[in-house]
Amino acid sequence: MTIKTSLVSLLENLFLRPLEAFFKQDVLILCNNGNRDTLGLLLLYCHLKYRYRLKVQIRPFIFLRDFWLKLFRPTLVINIWIDCPPAVEIAQRIHRLGSIQIISPTEVVAWTGVKNFVNRYEFKEYIDGIMLAGNAMKKLLSKHRNIRPLQARVVGFPTLDWSVPPLNKLFISKKEFLHRFSIPSGKKLLFLASSFSLADVDINHWEEKYSHWTTPKAEAIVMHRVSREMRNITVDHLSLLLDGHPDWHLVVKKHPLEKKGYYESLFGGNNRVTIVNDMDIHDLLSACDILIHWNSTCAVQAWGFRVPTVLLNFKEAKPFLHFQGHELDDFKKGNYIANSYAELRESLEEGLRARSIPPTQFIHRRKYISKWFYAMDGNSAKRAADVVFECISDGQKRAIPYALQMENLTRSLPEFMKYLFFYHTFRTVKTISPLCKTLFAMLPSMYDNFSLELHKKRFEKNIASLLSIVT
Repeated sequence: MTIKTSLVSLLENLFLRPLEAFFKQDVLILCNNGNRDTLGLLLLYCHLKYRYRLKVQIRPFIFLRDFWLKLFRPTLVINIWIDCPPAVEIAQRIHRLGSIQIISPTEVVAWTGVKNFVNRYEFKEYIDGIMLAGNAMKKLLSKHRNIRPLQARVVGFPTLDWSVPPLNKLFISKKEFLHRFSIPSGKKLLFLASSFSLADVDINHWEEKYSHWTTPKAEAIVMHRVSREMRNITVDHLSLLLDGHPDWHLVVKKHPLEKKGYYESLFGGNNRVTIVNDMDIHDLLSACDILIHWNSTCAVQAWGFRVPTVLLNFKEAKPFLHFQGHELDDFKKGNYIANSYAELRESLEEGLRARSIPPTQFIHRRKYISKWFYAMDGNSAKRAADVVFECISDGQKRAIPYALQMENLTRSLPEFMKYLFFYHTFRTVKTISPLCKTLFAMLPSMYDNFSLELHKKRFEKNIASLLSIVT
């Protein structure tokens, strides 16, 4: 052994081994930062941290995922749904590293139909378990041999815990929303959750840019065209309705895949339209009087808030219906359904009259939620945490066959420091002025990149308090 090798070994024993013990985690949660799972996984994180007292970290999958694995050396990893090549690669790596691997419960897009719903990637050989939102998905994945039945645990969808008390009381009220955006009191707030997700995709490069989507290009071309037509018609209809209803105010949030600036260019001079792309969906559902959508999962979130929902179902959407499965029936009937301009007007007027929801809609909502999301009872994250604790208790003696190395730190630390710089700059800029916030938001996906950190800062203490534990 050379002097250099001996010196390196000595430094590692003096410096890295204590750090290794310090950073070692029981659980590492990887999440798709900015998507609908983020708040649900944050709630799962809090259950594990404050109720079970585990050492747990939650980090974005898209950023430095290898670094988190090697730094934290977790006994158990809660990984994202395996639906794209990078997810397959990291799942295989976790398996090789020796950590217990469980797939997190994710949203269910039942309206895509069975052939697109079933996962095209094989992962049952290198996962230890999978948490699913509902029994319908367990049956599908078992039937198509994507999983072994014993691997699956149905827990519900933790994000839906935020739609019911007590968590849904943590979001802003209508009064606060009106004040923040200088909207006159007495206005009825119509929330358009823009779900025209394929309207602005680069359809000419579908296979290269959207390889994680299971939709074949031929179908994507039709959906792209229909999405654009539906968006144009929706905007035209809502503009006319605003003209005829002076007590209505439209609130719009674009879909993450839609181009920035589209709605601003249409409504920029209209003081009866507020565009809120960087607000959390729950704040909008808490503040608004009615939701307008086109086959969006956020309608299910709205049901927990007891918000009336209007489903856009114009004749222009008929080609899109060809790709839908029968699973959508109860989902559809849980809404007011607008097949035309006249029905859209009638649905909005009826829904706004007293925020009334017909009993038949409640019946179909319960059936749909029971099938695909188990229950909207506020306990999905608790059930998921129970599964994780059970798995980690059974696997505590599993050795993690790799050690923290200096190379892991030196290679990724500069990138991590840059990330922290941008995050704290973003937080500061958000509080300075609307202009600074707007300029900074022009950076690509900046809000989504930091949504996990912003949610943690905003909600973690509240959740800990609700779990009856002092932080």
